[in-house]
Amino acid sequence: MRDVQEIQSKFPTLWHILGEEYVESLKSEQGALAKRATINPFFAILYEPNNTRASEMLEQCFKSALENNSISVDRLKRFRVDKQHANIQNFINEVSTLSPVFDAGYFLDESNEGATPDFIAEINGTNIVFECVSVNEAGDTIKEKNKNILDSVKQHKAWKRDNPEGGVFTVVREHHPYGTHRIENIIEKIRNKKSSRQVKDFEFKVLVMSFRNMLFADSRECLPNTSNYVDGIHSGIIYHAFYGKQGDLIFLGNSFEGERHQISILESDGKFRRPSEYNLCILHFDTDENETIKKYIFFENFGNPMPIEYLNKLCDAFSPYESHSILKKYVAT
Repeated sequence: MRDVQEIQSKFPTLWHILGEEYVESLKSEQGALAKRATINPFFAILYEPNNTRASEMLEQCFKSALENNSISVDRLKRFRVDKQHANIQNFINEVSTLSPVFDAGYFLDESNEGATPDFIAEINGTNIVFECVSVNEAGDTIKEKNKNILDSVKQHKAWKRDNPEGGVFTVVREHHPYGTHRIENIIEKIRNKKSSRQVKDFEFKVLVMSFRNMLFADSRECLPNTSNYVDGIHSGIIYHAFYGKQGDLIFLGNSFEGERHQISILESDGKFRRPSEYNLCILHFDTDENETIKKYIFFENFGNPMPIEYLNKLCDAFSPYESHSILKKYVAT
């Protein structure tokens, strides 16, 4: 565990925003994972030495936000009083996901009169609004995962009593990525996200979706189909949430035992098959430093497109984006 002095020296912006009292209080979260199977995201970021990359990334994001006057200090501090750890994580996702355009825009303070979008950036002299959404695992999936963690803790305690001389303790936990036994729920959540009333007065609108909290989620889910030698054809869940057509077959993959494919049928059209005020969706994934899978994917609304000069600017900002992005400039005519 990092000590407080190390945190203060390595992450001065986070230290300034959070404050010494808050940083000190996070140490009490050390036992929270065992007790409640949940934990304040800032505990993992600041106190776990193996989380260095995430810590440095967030420090840089907060520093950039302040240097570019993209967010008020008061708003950065406001989330500290939030008792819902998921809300804190979603706020962290907003800051990290929108950091590529900090030099071109700013967050609108939620205390302003009237409802406001999350972020406004000036691109080629035109204001473009961004709404950021974090896609999280379903609540019952999280409860199931947390129960598995608690069960493992109990098993380890029982094993220690039965093996006072020590040895090797192992446990196997099964976790369904995306809550894949509820794929339609994930698709519906994405497909039914409507633009909020606060963005209706702006001509160009971008939906930004963060999948950083989703275990096993990467940009391959944005392809219509992928395949590998283990589970054969696998349909990209995120792709079909945007571009799927009612009646499309969804391949959920084979089992490891080589049983028949699990196949589902899409019940309704994807988000951008329907009328939508959003011109574009930028999807953000958590990637390792040396990972070849790109962290940003662009999905264009072909029925309500954004001018190509704005798209090019956004592609330059949100780099690296994947070349299999669904952009009109990559579509053969």
